[in-house]
Amino acid sequence: MISESARLQREINTEKADLLENLSALETKARDATDWRAHIRKHPWESVGIALAAGAALGFLTAGRGPRAERARNADDAATDPSPPASRSHPILERAVDTFVAVAAARTVELLKEAVSGRIDPSSQA
Repeated sequence: MISESARLQREINTEKADLLENLSALETKARDATDWRAHIRKHPWESVGIALAAGAALGFLTAGRGPRAERARNADDAATDPSPPASRSHPILERAVDTFVAVAAARTVELLKEAVSGRIDPSSQA
């Protein structure tokens, strides 16, 4: 009876160790899959292209909005209609878009500097 319980305890410990190892491997895979910095380091040119495309798309989506467009609107229309125009986006969204575009532009400049200085070899990127 004692040997049977000892055997069961060893099996349980072995299974527990296997499960912990699998959990650790799963955590590592999940961390690697969601690490956007690693993806950018592995694929810098694709990242630049995606950033430029996203910036252009956001630019088209937000065209005619923001402070410049607001100033360009007729002041008399704004004074007579207190409700915000339907085409105006939320200020938080405008700031998020501005931040995203600034980060994308900064990263693009960094990658271009690296490419010009020879630190990135585009032909070696897979």
